[in-house]
Amino acid sequence: MNIARVSCRERARREFERLKHTDAPPIPIAGGSLVPVSRAHAADERLIAALARWRVANEFAYPTRFPVTLAGTGAWLRERVLAAPERMMFLVHDASGRPIGHAGFVADGDRTLKLDNVMRGERGAPGIMTAAVTALLRWADRTLEPVAVRLPVFAHNGHAIRFYRRIGFHDAGLVPLRRLELGERVEYVPLADGAEAADAHHLIMMRRS
Repeated sequence: MNIARVSCRERARREFERLKHTDAPPIPIAGGSLVPVSRAHAADERLIAALARWRVANEFAYPTRFPVTLAGTGAWLRERVLAAPERMMFLVHDASGRPIGHAGFVADGDRTLKLDNVMRGERGAPGIMTAAVTALLRWADRTLEPVAVRLPVFAHNGHAIRFYRRIGFHDAGLVPLRRLELGERVEYVPLADGAEAADAHHLIMMRRS
């Protein structure tokens, strides 16, 4: 097959499948490493407990909010990460090998990637998330060859916006959102421009490769 004709999405699906099913070496970063989340993590109870705890602490950053449980977090890891061919997640380990956060990608376009699930879960190791996401973007440029990487972030999340601007993302537009309450679940869903007053906005940020 002519490699030039293989889309970023197809390269990502192949590489993500390889990483999930093999004992791939970590990607070194300043102050730690990026560890691909693989099938070996599916039954890691300590990791699942940490992921659940981090999700609760960072709920404000997510457009979907719900009661977090260990069973639900384990199912999410198996079904929404490991079983999703177009999604890949990496654990951020500090210098001692302790997982302190995660970040990853969704291959949601033939030429683009979405930066996904960037979260710092533990304190310490200042600057490590900058090093981690910067290294992850370099890895994607080299391995998956996207034209651009995008991400949505709540427009009121100034801390996150400043972080992404520092590592090369720029503002690319606002998406109005409606807040829906569905029992114990809350979702922020996109609205058509001008259709009605928005409850919040996503800022779409872009980085060209």
